[in-house]
This record gives sequence, structure tokens and C-alpha cells, in this order.
Amino acid sequence: MARTVKELLPRAQGISRRLAKAALRLEAFASFLRGQLAVNSGRSFPEVEDEEIYNSLFDSILMQYYKLVVTEHDELAYNVIPTLQDSIVQSFTPVNQTSEINLLFLNVGESAKLGFTTLWSILRFRTQALRIFVLGDAAGIEDWKANLRLLENSGKMEYLKALRFEYLDFTQHRNFQIFMREYPSDCDVNEIGEALLARFICHDLLPPDVHRVIAMDLADVLVLDDIKDLWAQFDTFEAHHVFAAAHITALSHVNGGLALYDLTRMKASNWTSIALKAARDGFERRHDCIHDQSLMNTIHLHRPRSDGLSPMKTLPCRWMLVPATDWQMFWNSPEMVLPEVRERRRYPGLVSASHFEVYCPDPLDLLSGWTFLLSTSDTKRRLRTMSLLKGNQPLTQCSRDGTAGFVHPRDVPRSRCCECGEKVSLVHIPGDMKQWAFVDILFRYHSPFTDWQEKELQTSLTRKLWQKETRFAEQSRAIQESAGKMAELYGGEICFKRDEKRCCTAHNSLRKEPKVLYKTLNMKPLPPPFRLEVDSTAVADGHLLIGAGPWNSAEIVFGANGGTFSAIRWLSEGSYTSLTAFDGSPQKDASPSKTWKVQVELEEDGRLGVRHGLAEWGFYVPDNFLEILRQSPVQIYVGVPGDLDATWTVCREDLSKQKKPCLSGVLIGAAHERRSGLDQPVWHCKDKPTHFGLRLKQSCLLNFCYLKGTICIICVSQSHTRPSRFI
Repeated sequence: MARTVKELLPRAQGISRRLAKAALRLEAFASFLRGQLAVNSGRSFPEVEDEEIYNSLFDSILMQYYKLVVTEHDELAYNVIPTLQDSIVQSFTPVNQTSEINLLFLNVGESAKLGFTTLWSILRFRTQALRIFVLGDAAGIEDWKANLRLLENSGKMEYLKALRFEYLDFTQHRNFQIFMREYPSDCDVNEIGEALLARFICHDLLPPDVHRVIAMDLADVLVLDDIKDLWAQFDTFEAHHVFAAAHITALSHVNGGLALYDLTRMKASNWTSIALKAARDGFERRHDCIHDQSLMNTIHLHRPRSDGLSPMKTLPCRWMLVPATDWQMFWNSPEMVLPEVRERRRYPGLVSASHFEVYCPDPLDLLSGWTFLLSTSDTKRRLRTMSLLKGNQPLTQCSRDGTAGFVHPRDVPRSRCCECGEKVSLVHIPGDMKQWAFVDILFRYHSPFTDWQEKELQTSLTRKLWQKETRFAEQSRAIQESAGKMAELYGGEICFKRDEKRCCTAHNSLRKEPKVLYKTLNMKPLPPPFRLEVDSTAVADGHLLIGAGPWNSAEIVFGANGGTFSAIRWLSEGSYTSLTAFDGSPQKDASPSKTWKVQVELEEDGRLGVRHGLAEWGFYVPDNFLEILRQSPVQIYVGVPGDLDATWTVCREDLSKQKKPCLSGVLIGAAHERRSGLDQPVWHCKDKPTHFGLRLKQSCLLNFCYLKGTICIICVSQSHTRPSRFI
């Protein structure tokens, strides 16, 4: 019998992997269809209705197949494989009681029932006695004791042998009270944040005979291996290490859900002072000082070189798997997927309820995340090349001290990376990742309480801590920036969302024809007011067209005449009217950088402003031209002459829903004079207002510029705005 089981188990695990892969493929296809529909119609992802996807290619037959795949995977993961494993593994592992492992748990309020799920996963595999410190407030400590009594009365005492519980009310501890009085008052720390900070200074709270302790989140952590192996990580500390934690490069931060603290070294290094300094530094950097994880990231990732080596040892990959599929766009946004997928989606490395593996995306996975954004065979070829290179690497999620995000495997030792297919020993589902349905199923499976409900996991202490507000924005930006970087690196043409802006990239290739060939950016037409943020590598003659193409548009030329000056003109059916010019260019400002930046803002009243470097210039679009921009679909185009090539990233922000900022009184006053029809326009300089007797005639255009801290407005004749060197 045992021999048969040993033969069946790897076969069942192999089938489970293939089913998980099949589910991933189908989910990716549904996301691909949403992306393709959005890009082809110039809409954002949320604007695509689910019904459109059903009516596209993801029909009822394919949906039934997807549901069947997930059902069969669940049967293997939660029934067949665990049954096979239990038949060849002892129900109760002998426990060594000669020495203890110290654990530190946090319980605030009534959340102990959730926390016991984590403890139960530890007890299933542990081979050593445990001394458990429960750090909490009065309510949390009482709740823990009450749930412990429930387990004792349920006949599950066998698992609770060789355990010692000790309780500490951190709110009444004098050392913690002193610490919080010295903590920066500007830090927005709530009750949960205070509890996590208490855990970070555990050396000041735990008994003096405790020299090492493992601190672990409850309710969203599962330990799938012997905790003794994690305790052994203390023996790998180097002289400068004080604590150990996991660096999750997929999320660009150190995760505080698991930490190993050497209390002796904490006391010797004056750790409390280090924590307070990290709080002050984190607040100054980006108001990041709300809990222990904030301080860890400041200490490890943002420490100045003058402070020496980081006191944090990075834990091996297997001791912290966050089941992120970060190669996918919107991978942690349930609202962006079909409801049937939302209910069934799972991490593709889930082999069984107690067996997770590091899943590395293969080339097809990588392609499915981005292909719908690319428009030409050349860019698709580049993406295939990139996907083949990255999708066949044996290592992933490499980390390096002082670097938050991606690190290439060739740049660090193998031990600083995750190995593809590696079996993991601890799974952590942080923050809002708990919103996926598979998480509820997984934790119900491991809970010692039979009355555990789905809704209880949603009240976990850390559910709103991981990616809330600034951290969510960080991850969104990281995903969105990766799209832009990929386009710049591989010449792709893609569109993505950055904060509230719609961004598109484009590439102008070298051609034999000298004339300017424009690329149309895949943006939904939008009338003014709006703001454009432009990044480009055009060394000269970078053309930005705003309007209806060459037929009726305002054209801004950056770096005309070899990059020396810039100009604005109106294009109409192949001919143009020069409007204004500026003696300078963003190319000159950006030197020696290859990429230059410029901001263009078109207001509802016709003010067209251009900013680059320290310069600000522009003019008011004449009424007849402005009316065209108001009435016609306004598209964005970019181009360079045929003897140049350039890469562009253009982000557009709709200003119609924003509260209009108050410009300087000088600019508002001048605009009002023009609109009221006064025939005495004024040249205003902020330092020395001077009146000139110019009459406002039909041929007169209002111009403004910003030079060396002085705002000037001048009305000049249209004939004077046409620079001969531009022609």
C-alpha cells in the first residue's frame, strides 16, 4: 500500500501543476481580451464591460471548461494529495522537549481564532518544544486564552503538548510607554501600528532570559515545514546582523510579517535609538513610519552608506513566499477580472494545501501580459525575444541590500534568489491579497476551528496595512513604470495608466524620406483642458501635434534648427501659420542626458503653456483656432524628420474635473484684459510693471514667458512671431 501511495503522490502532484497552469492560461486569455478591447477602442481597462469579453472569444463553452479545470485542481489540492500525504506521514511528530524555540505573536482585540490557524500550521510539522509569547492589549490576551480553552475542550490536546504560553500587555509596559512618548508625533500611528512597533522593540519588553525570538504575523501566514529549520537561521548571522527578514522584490520592500530578532545584539546596539531615528528618517523621506515594516525598510533599503552595513540579514526565499503574479498587469485587482475568475483565481504554484512552489512565468506567461499593447511586428518580435530570455531563467526575485526592486540574477549570489520550482516553507498572504477567494479556502483548510467563516479572514489585523494608500500607490506605479521601461528598452508602442494619467509610448524609426512622419498615440480624443507630460529622446526637431492631425492642429516643435530654439505653429491642410517661438529648447536643458522632459498645458480659455527646465513660455491660442480644438476630436501625435529616430512617452491628464489652480495675478489680469476687449494691453513684468501704448488689433497675439524668476506678458504682432530660421 505504501509503495502504491508513493507512486501515486508524484503523479497527482504533476497533474495538479498542469491544471494550475491551465487555469492560469485561461485567466490570462480573459485579461488579454479585456486589454485588447481597451487598446483597440482607446479606452482604459475599467471602461471595458464584462459582457464584451463574453461576446468576444471567452464564451460559455470556454467558461465551463475553465470552471471544470479549477474544480479538478481543488479536488487534487484539498482532498486527493493531502489524503495521500497523510497515509505516508505520521499523524503526530515526536517533539524534542530538551530545548525550546521562542515565538512572538501579536493579538489585539478579538482576533485569536484567526491567529490559531498560523499556530496550527506550525504545530503540524514542528519537532521541538515551543515557548510562545503573546503580545497584546488586555482584550487580545483574554481572547487568546478563551480560544485556547476552546481547543483544549475540543479534544485536540495532542497538538498542544510541549507548549508554554506567556502573556505581555504592551500597552501597560513602561518601556513601551517611554518609547511612544519619544516617537515622532507627526507619524500617523493607529492602534495596530502601535502593537507592531511594540514587536519591533521586543528586546525592551521580553524577559531577560530570552536571547532570540521569531516574530510572526498571525492569520495570514502558513508554516509548511519544521520551525526548527527557521530557528537555525540565527546560526547564519554575520557579526553585523541584528535581525533577519524577507526582502520581497516583487513588492519592492522588506516584509515585516516574519522577523528573527537577536535580543542580545539589539540591546548592545541601542536598538531603541536606532528605531526612533528610522522613524524620523522615514517620515522625512515619505511619511513612512506607521509600523515596524516602515522602520525595517528605512533601516535596510534607505540607509546612507556612512551608516555601514545593514543590520538585516535577508532570509532565504523558501521562508517567505508572497504568492504574487507581478508579471501580470493589475495582478492584484479583483475588480479588473471577470467575476467567475475572481471566485476561482489561485496562485499557480499551489500544488496542494500544504505544498507551495515558487512559480516562475514562462515565455507564454510573459507574452500574455503585454502582447495586446503592441501594434507592429517589430515590437512584437522584441517582446518575444525578451520573454524567451526572461522566461527561461532558473532564478527569480533576486535581492540586494540597498536595492528595493528588480535585481538581475547575474549580479548577486545564487543564495540571494528564489529557485524556480523550489518548495517553500512559509506562505504569507499580506494585506489586501486576502480579497482573493482562494485565500479563504486555503485558511479554512488549515484552521483548527470547524466554525471558521470566510468573513473572519477579511477582518484580519493586517488586511488594510500592506498596500493601503502610499504602499498601494507604490506598487501601482511600479507595475505601470515597468510597461514604460519595457517600451523604451525594446522600442515597443504601448499604453498604460500612471496614477490618473493615460500614458502611451511611441517610436520613430529612421527613414529615407526627410519629411516628418507622425505616430498617432492611442488615446481617446479629449478636448481642453488637459496637461501633457512628455519624455523624448529626439535630439532635435521633436514634433508634438495636438488636434486633428495635419489638417487642423497646433504643432509644437522642440529643438528646431539643430536643437537651438522651439516654436509653435498652426497646421491646416498642409500649410502652417507661425504663432510664437522661444529662444531655447528642452534638448539644451537636458544636456548631457539623452532624454528630455517637457510639460504642455492647454487651458479651457486657450492658454497654451510649455515648461522645461527653468523656462516657461507659450501664448493664448487665437479664438478661431481654439474653437477648432474645442469642437473637433483632439488627438496627440509625435514625430521627427526622417533622418532622426526617437522614443516618446506621453502622459495626458484630464484637467476638467480638477479645481483650477490660481495663477499669478499678473497672468489672470492680462487674460481678463484680452477677453474684455480693452484696447490698452499691458506688458507686465512682476518686478517692474511697465505700461506700453500698444493697441490690441486682430493680428496681435498675447504671449508670455518666464525668464530668471520674472513673469512677463507681451502682446506682439503676429508677423513678428514667425522666425525666419524656423522656415
